Amino acid sequence: MAVLAAIAGQKLLETGWRAVDGTEPPLSPATKDATWAESLLWGVVTGAILGVLSVLSRQAVRTAQSRWT
Repeated sequence: MAVLAAIAGQKLLETGWRAVDGTEPPLSPATKDATWAESLLWGVVTGAILGVLSVLSRQAVRTAQSRWT
């Protein structure tokens, strides 16, 4: 469940970045088109969102398990 949430979250983040910034997200700091600020912002936002999604998906699994046992 956490893996599916991470994949969905990553796709959502990439789509959101394109919609807001109009450019491709800086998936690697080595990309010559990305500034350090963009790369750091991408890393912080990605880490925060995927961390929250991971916690939420684990909590959903625990809740479902407690209902079924």
